[in-house]
This record gives sequence, C-alpha cells and structure tokens, in this order.
Amino acid sequence: MLSSLSLNYAHAPFNKHYIHRITQVVAKSLSHYPRTTVVMLILRLPEYRDNGDSISALVNLDDGLMSRFINSIRQKVIAQTRHKEKNGIRVHPTTLRYLWVREVCKNGKIHYHVALLVNTQRFHSLGNFNQKAGNLGSFIEEAWLSALDLGGYPEYRTLVHFLKNSPYYINAKAPDFHEKFQRLMFRLSYFAKEDSKYYSKEERSFGCSQS
Repeated sequence: MLSSLSLNYAHAPFNKHYIHRITQVVAKSLSHYPRTTVVMLILRLPEYRDNGDSISALVNLDDGLMSRFINSIRQKVIAQTRHKEKNGIRVHPTTLRYLWVREVCKNGKIHYHVALLVNTQRFHSLGNFNQKAGNLGSFIEEAWLSALDLGGYPEYRTLVHFLKNSPYYINAKAPDFHEKFQRLMFRLSYFAKEDSKYYSKEERSFGCSQS
C-alpha cells in the first residue's frame, strides 16, 4: 500500500497501521462528501508554571482529553444546525471525522497534531476570527479550552495553532483529484512517523474516527 501513496519520507519510518487508518478516514469522508474540507492544526498544553512568555495554568489533563475535544466540536456543530433550521435556514449535513497524534518533544512537552474532515458545503473556511463565535475556527478553539476546563479564559485560544495552507480542499469529482489526494496524503503522512511517538498501554499516541 505504501508504494502507491505519495508520502513524505523525510519523516520515515512510518507506522503502517497509522497509514492504513489515515487512508481509511480520508476515503470514508470522501465517500460521504465528495467535497471535503481538511483542517490541520496543533493543540498545545499550557505550562504548569510561568516560564517567561509561556502560559501558566492548572488544567484538566484527565483521561479522555481528545475525546472531550472532539465531542465538544460535535455538540457545537449540532447546536448550530438546530439554530439555523429553527430560523428556516438551509443547512448542509456534515459528519465530523478526525485524526490525531500525540507527540512528545525532546524537552518532554506534549502536543497534538490534528486533522478534522468536514463537508465543504457546510464549512468552506474557518470563518471570521474577529467574530470569535459561530464559525468552525471558533468552534475548534472553544472546544480545546472546554476540554482543558479553560472555557472561561479566552486568552488561552493561543494554544490552538492552525497550520499554514489550512484548510485543505479536496474534490473527488474534480479532474485534479488524484493529485490533490496524493498531496493530502503527503501532508498527513507526518501523523504516522515513528519518531516523537511514545507508546504505552496507559496513553494512546494515535486516534481517529471509526465511522
């Protein structure tokens, strides 16, 4: 399978199981939504102590951090859907699919790389960040703060970093689909690199949507 994909071998060796799951999630999204928006981001944790320009806070790092994050986004999307439908606004459906990897830096700090896949007809962009509400970008920021129990502290939005050239758009019916798909896999192959992963029975290093 690896030989047919355009992967970023600067990050090799890869976890083959992760590559397989990444491919499955992308394929599943495209089968439901030929036009898929892929948002790539990094989620960081605040410091426990003040290190100059570092954010200092006590946060909720209990088990299920990423599940809380994903579920929070889903609930925000559902609430938005109901609100718009109540006001007679047509809403395109979307199922939130996701990929994430937990990485440990050499200094011991933990961060998460995340890819979120949604229907482009529903979310074509992250939205106007000046509004700070009601758009996909704000949903993501608010969900991370909620997962950390920092919902009342909007200054911690800086813990969410959207990557350059994100969102990424792919259209299964477009003439350049194969090229766009390979470019996407090239970027997502980073999630499968073995380096910087810490494998343990207590804490997962990789997660993805199952349907």
